Amino acid sequence: MNLCIDFGNTNVKVSVFDGELERYYYKNNDLSKDKVNEICNNYNIEKAILSSTRNLTADFLQHLGSKVHLTVLDHNTPLPIKSLYETPETLGKDRIAGVIGARYEFPSTNCVVIDAGTCITMDFIDAKGQYHGGNISPGINMRRQSMHDFTDKLPLVDFKYPSSFIGKNTESALQNGILRGTIYELETFIDSINKEFGDSKVLFTGGDTIFFEEYLKFTIFAASNLVLVGLNEILRFND
Repeated sequence: MNLCIDFGNTNVKVSVFDGELERYYYKNNDLSKDKVNEICNNYNIEKAILSSTRNLTADFLQHLGSKVHLTVLDHNTPLPIKSLYETPETLGKDRIAGVIGARYEFPSTNCVVIDAGTCITMDFIDAKGQYHGGNISPGINMRRQSMHDFTDKLPLVDFKYPSSFIGKNTESALQNGILRGTIYELETFIDSINKEFGDSKVLFTGGDTIFFEEYLKFTIFAASNLVLVGLNEILRFND
């Protein structure tokens, strides 16, 4: 079985795959060595792959590597897609795993992958399996918090979608800038992709997916474990 680990900025997601079938899922703000031992003891783990946006300690990596054959995803790892990204060494590993997960879910299809977490990433992979790249923006909570933290008088507003696109007071003006502004940005990106490359499936992952599912004008496919699916496909490809 394959152990796939996605260290995000906020949470760690873990899945155990038996071939293409997910047997186990775990999510927390961290992953301890004891939890690694528990998973490895409960499942016949043969290989593990790890993607991280954090700086992990050498001690943790050594412990995990002592339990299973470990692949730490980096720009030298062979991939089942072609990447057109100009600086692969700086590319977020969760981003490349996400588009590979999309390729698995919708083969031979243009896919826009949006990860709505601490930051929002927008990536595109075409029907031929070529990853073109994408954009990175602040997440909705980062936008909300930063406008409060970096000004003297702007309040920290609640997450509420105003009924009008024109703010009638400071609170709704901020809410529109945060929430509608993000929606407009994502819709413009998707529109631009569709115009240049043809219609695309839009896949969402990340903690804020439920918000965009309600307000985005496009039909979206919520795929909470997209990065983990992509990590498993990388392991399977390297078999």
